[in-house]
Amino acid sequence: MRKIIHFWTSVENVNDCAWIIPLLFALCVIQYFGVRGYGEVEFVLSAMKITACIGFMILGIIINCGGVPTDNRGYLGAKYWLVIMTEVPLKHTNQVHPF
Repeated sequence: MRKIIHFWTSVENVNDCAWIIPLLFALCVIQYFGVRGYGEVEFVLSAMKITACIGFMILGIIINCGGVPTDNRGYLGAKYWLVIMTEVPLKHTNQVHPF
């Protein structure tokens, strides 16, 4: 866990206990509420995950369509998509795979 916490160079001087103790405290607080509290936390975290996934999809579309003001490439589309092998022969038959 130390490598994960200290991946960011801005937190090198922060003690590991400053990360571990609040997380353990939050887990203990959740345990006091029982199954309903755990269920509510799971619901909120799942909603955050779904929101993040949808947000990243929208961000990808925006970046692909040239919505980054500091990037002068414009619309990317399939600009960097290359088909290296269009027909790959199958090993045991004489058929040709379309990809």
